[in-house]
Amino acid sequence: MRLLKNKQFFALFAGRILTNIADSIYYIAAMWIVYDLTGNAFYTGLAGFLTSVPWALQFLTGPLVDKWATKSILVWTQALQGVLIAIIPLLALFDQLTVFWVLVLLPIVSMIQQFVYPAQTKVLPQIVKRGELVTANTYFSFAYQGIDFILNAIAGVFVAIIGVVWLFAMDSLLFILAAMLFMALRIPKKVDGPGTSATLLENVAQYKMELRLGFSYVFRSVLGLFTLGAIVTNFAIGGIMALLPAFADLQSGPALYGYYLAVLSIGGLLGSALAPGIQHLRMGTFYIVAFSAATVCWIISAWSTTPVISLIFFGLVWLPVGVSNIIVPSAIQATIPANFIGRVNSVSVSMSTASMPLGSLLAGYLGTIVDLRIAFLFFGLILFFEVIIWLCHPTLRQMPKISELTAESLRLPAIKEEQS
Repeated sequence: MRLLKNKQFFALFAGRILTNIADSIYYIAAMWIVYDLTGNAFYTGLAGFLTSVPWALQFLTGPLVDKWATKSILVWTQALQGVLIAIIPLLALFDQLTVFWVLVLLPIVSMIQQFVYPAQTKVLPQIVKRGELVTANTYFSFAYQGIDFILNAIAGVFVAIIGVVWLFAMDSLLFILAAMLFMALRIPKKVDGPGTSATLLENVAQYKMELRLGFSYVFRSVLGLFTLGAIVTNFAIGGIMALLPAFADLQSGPALYGYYLAVLSIGGLLGSALAPGIQHLRMGTFYIVAFSAATVCWIISAWSTTPVISLIFFGLVWLPVGVSNIIVPSAIQATIPANFIGRVNSVSVSMSTASMPLGSLLAGYLGTIVDLRIAFLFFGLILFFEVIIWLCHPTLRQMPKISELTAESLRLPAIKEEQS
């Protein structure tokens, strides 16, 4: 609770909560309104695709997050999303709303949001002490997953009570309120640095150079191996999420699908809550043991014909995933210079997230040619490659405690001064 007495952290955290609520409502409302306007599941699938693709492009935002004033990014992205989302209820008010406008706005709003999380990641080590980073990230992750879990559970109630169009109006207001909270932040100006005048070609050349530096910084260090592990894990997650509705139906019927989503969220939340204690364990030991156990849990969940047992072990799978979602960003924040955090974080997120739709495509194909339990089991075995990566690489295997990580232990390359 001491962190919440830090006024700067409280403003960032409160803004983050509003952003998370707005994001969840936005996604829920988008799926509902597209189906409501078309009555066609193809369009809801297209809407889901359009909202998720920008996550794979987050690496493009990294150099801009590192160069632009972070407070301005946080304020203006929230305000702009609020304005864009307000277009939907306004069009509905004048009876001009069509699915075309919704599908146009979805990727734009989602792409703007790709600036927000790298910017928040960059701000955090500037307003809290290094020893508080894991706890601060735990607050952030717990809020994100908890909000997502709660809002998904009551989505139907929201739509029924206030209607999907007014849900967008409420969402717009939440983004505006988040922008106002971010305005209260006081971020050291020396981190962002003053801008310089340059021609368009010079700016493009500088952007390309900084983008290459971001990729080079990640993949010339142990961070590249962290990213590889995340790629494998997200590939498996993408596959399992594609198979889960059919698998739940096979187990007991459509109602079980909601329970699987619930235990997924609970497992991730518990993992986030455990992260502060995990920082005192050696990272290598944790990853090898925890993801080995997660693979076993996945196998039991896939093979059990008893829904309760399948649910329990499915929930346990997400414990190490929840922990990993905390300790890896904390490692980045604690060891990487502030003017590199944006691009490093965005490169890692983009590369790992891009594997999820590929996992979904493969799962959809496997689900049509092999037994569903076999396909479900297959993606659990893919998760074990995370363990193999940590076992086979001596630097990963001997990784120290998260609280003792240094630039040397992560083998981070030396950073040359960037040209203004």
